[in-house]
Amino acid sequence: MKKALSIIILLTVTVLTLLMMTSCSGVEVDSIESVNAYKNCVNQNPDGKFVLVAFPGLGIKAYIIPQIAFVIPLGGERAITVYWSTLIMLAAIAAGITYSAIMSKKKGMRTEDILDVFIWGTVGGVIGGRLFYVLCEPSQLSGNFLNIFNMGMGMALYGALIGGLLAGFIACKFKKTSFARTVDTFIPGIVLAQVIGRWADFVSGSSYGYEIGEGSALYWLRMAVYPHLGSDNGIAASNGRLAFVQPIFLYESLWMLVGFIVINCVYLRIKKNKEGKNVLFFNERLEGQLLYIYMIWYGFGRMFTELIRTDSLCIPGTTIRLSLLISCICMLAGIALIVRGLIMTKKAELSRQSYEANFPLFRSDYVRPEKSNNTDKKGDGSENN
Repeated sequence: MKKALSIIILLTVTVLTLLMMTSCSGVEVDSIESVNAYKNCVNQNPDGKFVLVAFPGLGIKAYIIPQIAFVIPLGGERAITVYWSTLIMLAAIAAGITYSAIMSKKKGMRTEDILDVFIWGTVGGVIGGRLFYVLCEPSQLSGNFLNIFNMGMGMALYGALIGGLLAGFIACKFKKTSFARTVDTFIPGIVLAQVIGRWADFVSGSSYGYEIGEGSALYWLRMAVYPHLGSDNGIAASNGRLAFVQPIFLYESLWMLVGFIVINCVYLRIKKNKEGKNVLFFNERLEGQLLYIYMIWYGFGRMFTELIRTDSLCIPGTTIRLSLLISCICMLAGIALIVRGLIMTKKAELSRQSYEANFPLFRSDYVRPEKSNNTDKKGDGSENN
C-alpha cells in the first residue's frame, strides 16, 4: 500500500512539473486572452502540438500543454514522436504491474508466474483494444488495411480489458494455475493503472463530455479546453472561444481511486477471514471475488460517464453506445457471479458442517484423546491369586 501511494505521489509531482515546464505560462481563463496565448505559442513552435486546458472552478489557470515529449530521429525524414500521454500510460502500466507483484507475494504466488501472465495479458490487451476500436470505426481501414496496426489511430479500453483477460486465461491454462486466483491478484493493479492512466487524457485534451452550463451542480468542476471538437459532437466549434465541458477523465480517475481503496479494503478483510467464519462476505474460498467487485464498480461508473461523452463508440449503423451496453452487461454479470459464488460457498460451508457433525474425526480442530495409563497389561504378574 505504501509503495502504491508513493507511486501516485511521484506521478502527481511529475504531472505538475510537466505543466511548469511548458514554454507558455498559465494565463487567466478568459476566452480572448487564453486563445491568443495559445495561438502565440503555436506560432512560436510551429512543429509542436499543444492543447489549452483549465479548471477555473478549482482556481487552476489556463495552461498550454505540449503534447510531444521528445522526438527520436531515425535518419533522414524518419523519426519517432513520443507523446506525454504515452509516457503517462507506460507509467500507469508500470505502477499496476509493480503493485500486482506486491500482491502476489502476499497471496503466496510466484512473481515469475505473475510476470508471464502480465506479458500475455499486455499483448492480448493491445490487440483487443485495437480490434475493438476498428470494429466500431471500420472506415479507418477503407484507405489502407494496414491501418489496423496503427495503434495511434485509437484504442478502446473495454477491448483492451477483454483481450487482456482472454490472454491471461490462456496463459493460466498453460501454466496450470487458477485463473480466478491470478486475476484477483491483478485487479488492484489494474484499478491503480486506470487511476493514473486517465491523466493521459488530461495532457492530450481528450475524453471530455458535453458543454456544461452555470446551472449544473458540477459547474465548479468544469474544464476549459481549446481547441475542441466541432458542433456535430455536441460542442460548438472553436471559433476563437473556450468551451467549458464535463471532465470525463477526472470523473473516472476519481471514481477508480475510490474503487482502488474499496477493493484493497475488501482484500485486507479477506486476508483476516482466512478461516471462512463469515461465508457470506469476504471469504477467501470465493476465488474471483475481486474481479466480480471490479466488474460491478467499473461498469456502474462507466455507465454514467458514457451518457455524457462526446466521443463514444457506437455499434456500426446504429446510435447504440457500445461501451454503455457493455457497462450494463458487465455490472449485471458481476452481480450475478458474486451472488452465485456466495450461494455456492454457503452450500459448501453447510455441507462441511454437516459432515463434521457426523464424522468428528475429520474436523480440523479435532483432538484425539490420550490413552489411559491405568490400562492393565496381560502377563505382567500383577494379578493376585
